[in-house]
Amino acid sequence: MLQFMVLSVLKGVGSILFHAEDVKSLFFDLLDRRDQYQNRHNCKQILSTHEMHTLCLLLEVLFSTPDHVNIGFNMFEPLMKALKVDASSPGDSVVVMPCLTVLQNLQPGFFDNLKTDTKEKVVGRLISLVRTESFVVRNAARDALLRINVHSSTLVKFIELISTLGDARGHSKRIKRNEDRDLNVFCNFAEIFGENSVASILVSLLDILFLKKDVKQRSRLLQPLFQILSKLLSDQWVSVIVSQYNDQQDTSSEIPDLSSFVKEVQHLVLLALKDITDTLQSGHHDAMVSSSDVGLLIDCVRSIQDIGTRNHGFSLIASLGKACPQLVSESIVDLFVAIGDAIKQDDSHSQRVLEDLLSVLVPCWLSRTTSIEKLLQIFIKALADVPEHRRLTLMVYLLRTMGKENNLSTVIMHLLHSVVERISHSFSVHHGDDYRLAMSQEWEYGLAVNVLDQFSYKLWFPCLSKLLKNIRVHEKQDLHLMLHLAMRLILFKLQDTELNFELESEEAANSIQGSLGALMEEVILCGVYARDKKRDICTDITKEVRDFANTILKTITGWMRASTYLMGITLLLDHSDNHVKRKTLRILSETARGNSLVQKNQRKARKLKHISGTTIKVDKSSGPYFSKLCLKILELIDRVGDSDTKVKVAAISSLETLAKEYPSDNPVYSNCLATIIDQIGSDEAAVSSALIHTVGSLVNVIGSKALPQLPLIMKNIMLMSHQISCCPSGNYAHGSTRTAAELSNQDITVLLSALTTIEVIVEKLGEFVNPYLKEILDLVVLHPECSTQMHAKLDAKAARVRELLTVKVPVCTF
Repeated sequence: MLQFMVLSVLKGVGSILFHAEDVKSLFFDLLDRRDQYQNRHNCKQILSTHEMHTLCLLLEVLFSTPDHVNIGFNMFEPLMKALKVDASSPGDSVVVMPCLTVLQNLQPGFFDNLKTDTKEKVVGRLISLVRTESFVVRNAARDALLRINVHSSTLVKFIELISTLGDARGHSKRIKRNEDRDLNVFCNFAEIFGENSVASILVSLLDILFLKKDVKQRSRLLQPLFQILSKLLSDQWVSVIVSQYNDQQDTSSEIPDLSSFVKEVQHLVLLALKDITDTLQSGHHDAMVSSSDVGLLIDCVRSIQDIGTRNHGFSLIASLGKACPQLVSESIVDLFVAIGDAIKQDDSHSQRVLEDLLSVLVPCWLSRTTSIEKLLQIFIKALADVPEHRRLTLMVYLLRTMGKENNLSTVIMHLLHSVVERISHSFSVHHGDDYRLAMSQEWEYGLAVNVLDQFSYKLWFPCLSKLLKNIRVHEKQDLHLMLHLAMRLILFKLQDTELNFELESEEAANSIQGSLGALMEEVILCGVYARDKKRDICTDITKEVRDFANTILKTITGWMRASTYLMGITLLLDHSDNHVKRKTLRILSETARGNSLVQKNQRKARKLKHISGTTIKVDKSSGPYFSKLCLKILELIDRVGDSDTKVKVAAISSLETLAKEYPSDNPVYSNCLATIIDQIGSDEAAVSSALIHTVGSLVNVIGSKALPQLPLIMKNIMLMSHQISCCPSGNYAHGSTRTAAELSNQDITVLLSALTTIEVIVEKLGEFVNPYLKEILDLVVLHPECSTQMHAKLDAKAARVRELLTVKVPVCTF
C-alpha cells in the first residue's frame, strides 16, 4: 500500500522513475509474477490488489513516454508480457487490468519508435486481443489499433501468412522439405499471434482492416484481399483454416461452422475492398486491379447465398466501375448475368444496391457497344422471378439510366418480344388462337403498359412510331404476333386520358403533329408488311392487325392538321414499294370520301369514341401541301415504263376523289388536267377508263379553265371511244379495231366513262361544245351500243347526254 502511494506521488516525473533500480526491480518482479500466474493458475504468489494497482501504475508511466531510448532497458519484453491475456481467465483482474492499462496508454509516438519487427509483433498481439472474451479488453485493443500508425506492409504480411497457412495442409502427400516449410509457417504465425486460431485471427484482422482508414498506402491491400476472396472459393483451404481449432483450442472450444465462417470472412473482405476502392480516383488505378480480379468477384457474387453479403459484392462492383470503368466494361456481359441471377431479391436495401450498380454498369456497357439488346434480354429474363411491384421500379430505373428518350421504344419492343416468344411457343400446339388473348394478359405486356404510364405523353407518344419501326426492321421470327401486340398496345394508349385531355388544347395538338405523321407512316408500312408477309400466318392475325391499323389511322387522322396529313401521304408515295403506294392512295381516297361524312364539330370528332370517319379540311394554309400531293400523284400517273398498272389506276382514282371532295380554284387541277389527257390513249383499258373519268371530275371542278384543253380532250375521248365501238356511218365509220361481236366489260367501262365525261363537258361548257357537236351526236346516236338498248347503262347515259345537248348547247344561226 505504501509503495503504491509513494509511486503515485512520483508518477509525474515520468520515465526517470525507472532509473531507480528498486523501481525497475519491483516492476519486473510484479510483471514476472503476473506472467507465472497466467502460466500456472495454482501459483501461490498471486498478486495482491495493491500490487496489481502498483503494476498498472508503473505500466502507465512506462508507456506514456514517447521516447523509450532513455529508459535503460528493452521495452519489448515487458510490453508483450503485459499484453498477454490467457483465454481461460478473461475476467481475472490480475490478468486483465495490466493489459488494459497498456492498451489505454499505448500512444502513436511510442509505437512509431519501435523497430519494424517489433511493430509487427505488437500489432499481431493487438489483433489477437480483438477476439478475446473480455469485452473491455476487446474494445481497448480495437481502440489502440485505430490509434497507432500501422503500415500496409504489416497487414499485407499477415494476410499472406494466413493465406499460406491454409495451403500448408492442402495436400496429403508431400516431401519432407515441404513439411519443414509448413512447420516454419506455423511457427511464424504462433510467434506473432500466439496460440490463437487462424480463423479467429483472420476475422479480427479483416475487422480492423475495415475500421482503420488511416493505414499508410492502404491501396496495397487490394491484391492480398482479392487473394483471400479467391481462397474462400476453395473448400479445401477453408477446411484447413477452420480445422486449426482442433489443434490450437481446447476440446471444449466451439469449432465454427464452415459456411458461417466463409460468410463472415466474405462479408468483411468485401466491406474492406469496397472501402479501399471508394478512395481510388477514376482512371488512375487500373494497375492495382486486374481483369482476373473482376472475374473472381463475379464468381464470388454468383456463389454467395446470403443476400446481405451478395449486396456487399454488388456494391464493390459498383465502386470498381467508378474507379476502373474500362476494366469493368471488359466483363460487362458476365456482370449483367450475375445481376440477373440476383435480381429477385425483394427488399429495399437490395433494390438500392442494384440501382446504384446499374447506374455504374449501364454507362460501362454503352461505352463498349451502342446495342442494348443483350442487356435487355438478360434483364427481362431475370424480371420473370421478381415480384410484380418491383419489376416496374427496376425497369424504370434501368430505362432512366440508359436514357429514356432514346431507349423507351426499344425497351417496350423487347418486353413484347419476350411475351410473344414465350406464349406463342407454349400455346401453339394445344390452345389454337387463344394465345392472342393470353399475350395481352401476361406480365410483360402489363409491364410495358405500366412503363409507358410512368411518363408524360410528350415522351411516350413519339416512341409509338419508333416501336413499330423497330419491330418492322428487326424482322423477328414472330413478327406478326409482335405487330398484333404492338398495335393493341398503341390503340390502348391512344385512349389515354391525359393525351385526349391535352389535345383539346391547340398548343398540345400542334406539338405532336410531327409524331402523328411519323406514326401514320409506320402504321401504313406495318400494315402493308403484315399483308405482304402473311405466308404460313393465321389469317385471323393478319385481319386483326389490319383492323387495329385502320382504327389507329382513323384516330390519329382526326387529330392531324391537314398539312401534317398531306405531308405524310406525299412522303409515303415516294416509297419504293408499290404495295405501300397503293395502300397509301387507298387510305387517301377513303379519308377524302369520309370528309363529307364527319360531323361539323371537329373537336368532338377527335375523341376516339365519337369517330365514325375522319376529316381533312384543306384551307389556305394547307393549300401548298395539297398542291405538292397532287403533283406527286400526277408523277405516278405520268411515269413512263411503270409496270404496275394498279399503282397508276389507284393514283388516277385518288386524283378524281380529291377533285370531287376538295373542289377549289387551285391551279394544280389545271396542271393535272393538262397532263393526264395525253395518257387517255393508254393500251391498258383500266387506265384509259380511269383517266377519262378523272378528266370529267377535273372539268367539273375548274369549269371554263378547262377550255384551253377542250380540243385535245374531245379528240382523245372520241378516238378512244370509236376504237372500241362499231360505227356504221359518220366520220368514225369502220374506225373500230374490235373484232368480237359484243363489247367486253372493259370496253363498256371505257364507253361509260367517255359518256360520263362528255355529260360533264356539256353540263359545264355547253356554250363551247358546238365545234364538237357532230362527233358527240355521232357517238350517242349512231353507235348501236348507245342507242339500241343493247346495254342499259350505256343507253341511259347516252340519253342523258342527248337531253343535255338540247338544253345546254345554244342553237347556231347562220
